[in-house]
Parts: sequence; C-alpha cells; structure tokens
Amino acid sequence: RETDQLVVSDQRCDQIRPPNPVIEPCNTECELRWHIARKSECTAQCGQGYRTLDVYCAKYSRPEGKTEKVDDRYCSGQPRPNNQEKCSVDCNTRGWQYSAWSDCSKSCGGGTKRRRAV
Repeated sequence: RETDQLVVSDQRCDQIRPPNPVIEPCNTECELRWHIARKSECTAQCGQGYRTLDVYCAKYSRPEGKTEKVDDRYCSGQPRPNNQEKCSVDCNTRGWQYSAWSDCSKSCGGGTKRRRAV
C-alpha cells in the first residue's frame, strides 16, 4: 500500500497497472564499426590500379583506445566498406628502369657499351 508502505498480497494489485519500465543507457564507452586492418600494395607499378583491404567488424573502446575483432554480424546495420579500392602510383617518382649492359663494342682500346631504358 502506498499510504503506509506496507507490502500486500499480489492479489490486491491485479487491478493496478504496473509502472513503466526503467530504462537507462549502458555500454556507452564502446562502439561497433567496420575496421580496415590492412591495405595491400597497389597492383599498378605506374598509373591506376587496385588494392585489396582487410575489413572486419570491430568493437572500439574509447577509454582504452583498443580495437577488438568481433563477429561481422554485429556490424550488419552499417554499410560494409568494399574489399577493394582504386589506387594510383605516380609514374615519374620511380625513375626509369634499365636493361642489363650490352657487351663492350671493342675488346681493347676504348669501346662503348649500352643499356636501354624500359
């Protein structure tokens, strides 16, 4: 009873509506998200190519800054990143590659040898 805080039989409460459930936030220090763990080398040596990504669902803990791999179904509500992405390699920064040297044009007395840029 509310008047004197006395506990009574459940039968006396049949006609009384129970109070609304109590709701409070929990597990707010972590977040589930797709994590890109590793990227492969670009398939192109020069220009446009592709690289593969190692993608998995992870639980990220904010206080510790830790990432823990979990089953992919936990991230099913989020769009999964592609396992492949475009990449490009600047063709000018690697410099030229050269073939092996040719034989010398003379066996003695100042010949020349050459190699080709490839």
